Amino acid sequence: MTIVALVLAAFGDLTILLAADGLIRFSDVYMRSHAAGKAATLGVCCVMLGSAFGLGGAGALIRALLTVVFLFVTIPVGAQLIARAAL
Repeated sequence: MTIVALVLAAFGDLTILLAADGLIRFSDVYMRSHAAGKAATLGVCCVMLGSAFGLGGAGALIRALLTVVFLFVTIPVGAQLIARAAL
């Protein structure tokens, strides 16, 4: 389980780093919204699942899965609303 946790956390960290790079480099507000909405969602979810596997136990896994579901619902909706406000 430790290897799975480290791989998920490392992939999540790399994805968040690429999302931050996209926020800095992209010139248009729509491309920035896309970078923040897609890559940051995947990165945070991977970090959460990696921490759940690292901690072990059913309680940590349930909390991480609920957090992942909440993030998958709220972050893309927020990015869509920001893009509509920019329009």
